[in-house]
Amino acid sequence: MEQVFPAVPGGFRLPESQTLAGVYLGPESLATPLPEKEADLYQQFFSPQSLVFSVQQARESGLVDSSVGYSVFRQTPDGALLKYHSTFSEAEAWVIKTEGAMGVNIDKLLLGGHLSAKDFVLSVAVTGVLTVEKSSPLWDVGGVVGSEWLPYAGANRITTDSE
Repeated sequence: MEQVFPAVPGGFRLPESQTLAGVYLGPESLATPLPEKEADLYQQFFSPQSLVFSVQQARESGLVDSSVGYSVFRQTPDGALLKYHSTFSEAEAWVIKTEGAMGVNIDKLLLGGHLSAKDFVLSVAVTGVLTVEKSSPLWDVGGVVGSEWLPYAGANRITTDSE
């Protein structure tokens, strides 16, 4: 491994002309209590800490081509594969600056009931590009998450006889 990615003080070095494109986050053990409302959505999305930390690390690493962006993937417990693509926007920079490395303020708002999990999802979607790469019961509509996104959207969809 070290022959391909030599260790250097503070991290590692990529081969010439290579950049870091993204990171895959495995299952998370939530160390905090769940919010009273929308606990299922909270569990099936990026935690504020993991998302903010991943993007901040990418920004500071010097290994990412900011003109291409950076993706953070998460496999949810119910089987969805989500991708947040950081475009290194000003809005994202502001969130990281106000949140610091751990997203603690967002988590306090979520856990205190001052921010719904759905509103957190929608704010993430407008800060970068959020996509459902593989669907699941909660994330049942694939593609880009937009302002009209709803959990369990397909299950709640009203169909007419003409469909």
